[in-house]
Amino acid sequence: MANSNDKVDVVIVGAGASGSVFAAVLAKAGKKVVLLEAGPDWQLDDLISSDIWGRRIKPAGPPFLFEGKNPYGYVYQAGWGTGGAALHYFANFPRLLPNDFLVKSTYGKGLDWPIDYADIAPYWDKVADDVGVSGDAKAEEVWRPPEKPYPMPPMKIFPGGDAWKRGFYALGMRLIPAAVGINSTTFKGRPACIYDGWCHVGCPIGALSNPLVTYLAEARQAGAEVRPYATVTRVLTSADGAKATAVEYYDANNKSRFRRQVSSFWRHGRRRTRDSCSTPRPTSRVWDVGVVRRGLAAVYGHHRRAILLLRPLRQECAQGQRRVRLDLHGRGDRAALPVHSGASLMPASICSVPSWRRS
Repeated sequence: MANSNDKVDVVIVGAGASGSVFAAVLAKAGKKVVLLEAGPDWQLDDLISSDIWGRRIKPAGPPFLFEGKNPYGYVYQAGWGTGGAALHYFANFPRLLPNDFLVKSTYGKGLDWPIDYADIAPYWDKVADDVGVSGDAKAEEVWRPPEKPYPMPPMKIFPGGDAWKRGFYALGMRLIPAAVGINSTTFKGRPACIYDGWCHVGCPIGALSNPLVTYLAEARQAGAEVRPYATVTRVLTSADGAKATAVEYYDANNKSRFRRQVSSFWRHGRRRTRDSCSTPRPTSRVWDVGVVRRGLAAVYGHHRRAILLLRPLRQECAQGQRRVRLDLHGRGDRAALPVHSGASLMPASICSVPSWRRS
């Protein structure tokens, strides 16, 4: 196998949502950055509005194995290639509320966070400005402190969403426009959503705030390099385990090695990252407190769908939530119980539920 010892400042394993952010920040700071991506290097014109084609940007194969007697296998919302799962997500951008950070103190359940709402709120605002979020921050003040307005107004609400709204209001339940990472207007040269409803297989026009048009694009512009079809097999460290010194990986043709000069960041499957490190493993709080391989959470939700008796003229929809309700937040032993409504689906899409629009 050929061996490449080219030196770089930073190696990032995975060009998905978080890897792209690291790459953008570090490349713009002048670091020599290389992203090693196990899948293809997708471009916007690779994305096609088809459920059959959309399977190509999602992984297949055996279940993801973690711990316990019941392995958890789920790949529908995972990703394969640049952009990762954020290439085809629904782009719902709800914020935590202040009491989400004080679950133990408030409800006697779980644990309190070591940070509070005020610590993280400026970063929500920054991400919204970076990637483009549509919503109504003023309306959200019924549940959270005032913050900056979102950079774009809320998305359109079509008759299907209005029907749900009327039903909620008849029961005394209020709904507000939901915050989504989808362009309601032109944003940073990216066009507004055309409401064709194919968010879940990737947006070919760039209205969806996926890494290809946000942080990964910024990283490339700043000089970061993406190496597709690069599967990392081992992270090498110094003898005392204090520093990562190299990353071994297989590309499409051979085995290569990257040596780092200053620092190395990596993110991959948590189990694979930990098990692939040479002994001793890198010293860090992540390893010391034993949180790696213990963070899997399955989020369960109830779904209600309907075929509404509206005059079928033209279909327009987007799959992110159109309205959100948080009035039940904090009741009983729950820290959060959000209710989303108004998400529309294509008639030949993942759930085959039509959503029609009046003229």
